[in-house]
Amino acid sequence: MTLSNRCGARTRKGAPCQAPVVKGRARCRMHGGLSTGPKTAEGWVKVRQAYRDALLMRLLANEARRQRGEVAPYYGGTDPVLLARFGGPRV
Repeated sequence: MTLSNRCGARTRKGAPCQAPVVKGRARCRMHGGLSTGPKTAEGWVKVRQAYRDALLMRLLANEARRQRGEVAPYYGGTDPVLLARFGGPRV
């Protein structure tokens, strides 16, 4: 192991985390050293838009798979209510 500082957060096994800390932080990227989340209203808007876009892309990809016959027949396809709510993808 190198001489860099280690995270030290308790893992599920109860042992301290051995991952290196993020520069300027006290914890590793997996235990809160990388991001603290959005702080502004604009940040929250970006998070919501990214979530919406990811959901829509997943729905459209599933619909394309269903049309190609790659999805089990019980899947009903893209819900028009969800598409109406989330709109189209941003380009």
